[in-house]
Amino acid sequence: MLSYREKYVDFCKPFPETISRARRLTLFQEASGLVDLLNDDARYILNLIPKENRDHISFWTDGKTEFVLTEPYGPRFTSSKAVCCIKIPMNLAPYCGRYSTDANEEPWTTSWLYTSNENSKKLGSIYGRLKELSRTAPWWNKL
Repeated sequence: MLSYREKYVDFCKPFPETISRARRLTLFQEASGLVDLLNDDARYILNLIPKENRDHISFWTDGKTEFVLTEPYGPRFTSSKAVCCIKIPMNLAPYCGRYSTDANEEPWTTSWLYTSNENSKKLGSIYGRLKELSRTAPWWNKL
């Protein structure tokens, strides 16, 4: 299984989209404390996520708890009582879809981090760290 960086950042020669994606991925990992889960141990979480929210799927862990990051196109979101999730601040959202030089344009994808309901407090803690860093992080499409 490929890491997030291998799959979505280092798959080609650097260009604006992957340069800004690399920066956001690093900030996301630093703030969340999560690392790629290079197996599908979190598939049980993925199976509880509504199908329309499953795009650009990656598996993550803090060493004890599994998480699933999905990054579907558009802001749409379908909730599920089977899992809890947070919306990643756009300037820390790893994928964001295509790159734009327009500072006022929003990303094409929205990033959602899921875990099982019993880990909602951990997810809340991660959200707090992401929100704090998002206050000073560059805009999503800054190189």
